[in-house]
Amino acid sequence: MRDYWSLTGNDRYDIGCTGQTVFLLDKKGTEIAKFKDLIYAYDAAISPRGDIFAVNSSEGILAVYSFSPPALQKKFRYAKADWGGGDSFCFSPDGSDFLHIQPYLSCLRTSLAVYDTGSFTLKSGSCTKTTGLFSTLSNMTGKAAIISCWDFTETRTE
Repeated sequence: MRDYWSLTGNDRYDIGCTGQTVFLLDKKGTEIAKFKDLIYAYDAAISPRGDIFAVNSSEGILAVYSFSPPALQKKFRYAKADWGGGDSFCFSPDGSDFLHIQPYLSCLRTSLAVYDTGSFTLKSGSCTKTTGLFSTLSNMTGKAAIISCWDFTETRTE
């Protein structure tokens, strides 16, 4: 059995991330495909529709793959900073949107980006120079959930 940094699954597939490789497996653990499109790829999320999955790289790149056929659909840089925000991403319950906490210029300035899952174009998401959004999104159960959210305004202490 291979060691994975994370293993995410639905009723048909499992996705194992090792950092350098993303493995698509059937439920028996048989390898269907492997992808080496990202480095520092530790987490994946599966759309509730069961047609695509997304993998986040901690270097600020997101990759979207299809299950059938197993293929890379889109890969893009979403962050100016090389800090990808870890596992702070998930699909909406109906699978129409992909939500992602993204860094702006540092881990202290972040924004909640919402992508349309049909094209993975940005629907909304912004960050100003003085406001950041701190939050945690959970994809452990495959359901979108904002665990905590605070809006901070830049303050100075002297």
